[in-house]
Amino acid sequence: MSPLSTPDLAVPVIGAALEATLHGLALPGTDGVTWLSAQPPLALVDVDARLRSYWVKPSEIGLPGSEALQALPSALREAALFVICASADGRTRQAGLRLLDRWPARLTLSIALVRCNDWVTEVRDEAQEAVMLLLERCMVTDIGAAWPLATRLRDAGRVDSTWLEGSLEAWVSRPSQRPVLELLLRHQDVRTRVAAHAMAFNQHLDWTDSVRARALLDADPNVARLGMQHLLDHASIEEIHVHCRRALSSPSGQVRSRALRTLAECQVDGLEAIVEAAVFDRAAGVRRLAAWLMERLGTTRAVQLWRQELDAPSGRRWRQALEGLADHAQPEDAVRLQTWLRDVGLRHRRNCIRGWIRAAGGVSMPILQATLIEDDRFIQHIVTLGQQNWMAALNPATLSMLWRMELSTEAQMRLQQRLCRALPLWRHLALLLDYMPRHAAERDWHARLVDSWLAASGRYSPLMPKLRTSLLERLQKGPHILSTQVAERLAEVVVRG
Repeated sequence: MSPLSTPDLAVPVIGAALEATLHGLALPGTDGVTWLSAQPPLALVDVDARLRSYWVKPSEIGLPGSEALQALPSALREAALFVICASADGRTRQAGLRLLDRWPARLTLSIALVRCNDWVTEVRDEAQEAVMLLLERCMVTDIGAAWPLATRLRDAGRVDSTWLEGSLEAWVSRPSQRPVLELLLRHQDVRTRVAAHAMAFNQHLDWTDSVRARALLDADPNVARLGMQHLLDHASIEEIHVHCRRALSSPSGQVRSRALRTLAECQVDGLEAIVEAAVFDRAAGVRRLAAWLMERLGTTRAVQLWRQELDAPSGRRWRQALEGLADHAQPEDAVRLQTWLRDVGLRHRRNCIRGWIRAAGGVSMPILQATLIEDDRFIQHIVTLGQQNWMAALNPATLSMLWRMELSTEAQMRLQQRLCRALPLWRHLALLLDYMPRHAAERDWHARLVDSWLAASGRYSPLMPKLRTSLLERLQKGPHILSTQVAERLAEVVVRG
């Protein structure tokens, strides 16, 4: 007689077989059954596939009888059914699925949903039947815990879409299953929440209105956008006005922007105050829309409101004012942004630099000086992308001024790299020859500038014969402060150029 047919013998046999099977999956020192029971729903898809991989010991559970399974502790029984239904043998999977409805639980419903995308048609059919039976017998909390696997089936390649829409989703859409759908509307899995809202919007109108009102304020933008679209498609004008005002406080910037645009199109009462408040929205898209609407309404320009806030801050709105002004800065804002640069953190310094470059029409020498000390990739990136207006003011005097800033080693490296990237190769060399500092420390810095030029001199740069002759004469006869050895190295580069 097989031990699996005897309840008293089945418990240790199945327990040992499960531990051997799950040993390669669970963390060291963790009980395999406990580990499997604690897995989140979407992780069970990976567990199912790994149970059939070459490095997991094949299950020796076999197919226990109903009495033997009934004698097992619930956690052990559910884990055993999961492993059986994940077997590489299709007949074993199919037979295991027939047993699931007797023990409704989160894990048994989960493996039934996984098997709905099985590669064997007969197993899929058995899994679909098992799912519908388990849904009628499982607790609401167990259904909610396993439902992300049902949401996943919409993107699965082997699932019967007719069954998915006509049976599975139709079941949860029944008025009698309202508690299940309510639970799914608050689910922590975003895709499950989106799918639940899509189903809820087809329910009774009174309940749908309350669901839609909550959806507009959902933390996930996908849910909020779905609620906004349903509002615009199905609600009355009065409801649209009311809910769009509420949607102005939605966490989603896209929903707030859509609500603002809708209110503006409807010309609601108090529109000017609504638009003025939206000028200080935390999302750039909403601020830009509000600024455009203010121009259309002929009221105070948004840029003037941002300036007023920065000149006399009133709470926390200066952050949005700084970001907004950085997007729309004009020449008169350069001094204002330069002043704020000294007193704010890194995130807001980025906006100050961005707006200052826009106001100045490019990277001026003062901007270059201010950004050399910034050890931030974003700031260095926007400086690199800006029009390099500082090159027009570059001469030996400005090089000397940059040296007197007592730049750190990193800042000096940034300046050397910027000089090599921005300046034409031969103009750069002419500048270094014209630069003749007197102090020993400044001469050391000059030598480092020359070394960085030599390192970058391998790139192609056209050199006209007249300029070549002029540079060679300058290197041979002076004036310059270079040593004879360095001058000869530079002359070799000029000759090759």
